Amino acid sequence: MFVPKNIGVELDNNLDILYSVKSTKTKFEVDKVNLDFQYGHSDKLGGNISENEDFEFIGFALYFCDAKYYNKNAFTVYNITEEYIFEDYRNLEGFYLVKELSNDEFNSDNYWAKRTLFSADEFHHRETMTVPKEVFERKKGSVVFMVKMVYYMKEYNGYVLDYRGAVHFNYDFINENTVRISKPSSTLPN
Repeated sequence: MFVPKNIGVELDNNLDILYSVKSTKTKFEVDKVNLDFQYGHSDKLGGNISENEDFEFIGFALYFCDAKYYNKNAFTVYNITEEYIFEDYRNLEGFYLVKELSNDEFNSDNYWAKRTLFSADEFHHRETMTVPKEVFERKKGSVVFMVKMVYYMKEYNGYVLDYRGAVHFNYDFINENTVRISKPSSTLPN
């Protein structure tokens, strides 16, 4: 049996959500890119900002996107402008919502993770997810997977998403129906 290889690189490894993506193969049919994702919190997250009456903490949203959309929504709740307030966080251009988790669910021991210095990070949670084929928009690029904290901002009657890091991997099409996945350098291409 082939041991899964880590094919992802974290974009910000100093944040409180840790990520890993692994696979035993590198070539997939574009609609069957099934990868093993590990992610979790190193510290309890969630309601810490909800002391501010302007924000109501909703939960955690997990997204895939092509790297060309990544910086568009990479912000924090401490740096809010109207362009970062969304009417519907479930339908963002270029972002594909794959899962939502409540505060209690994500902050449980099931999603605990630990950064280790000299060996692989430790994760309590692992799941196989299919990357939506719509994410592969270009002949060659990077896919980003991220967990965002969702808040409802009463003053603007909209949602804001707090950036909590991400993991990415490269892809390129071999032919119309086959995509190759590879581990990127540590930087995210445009």
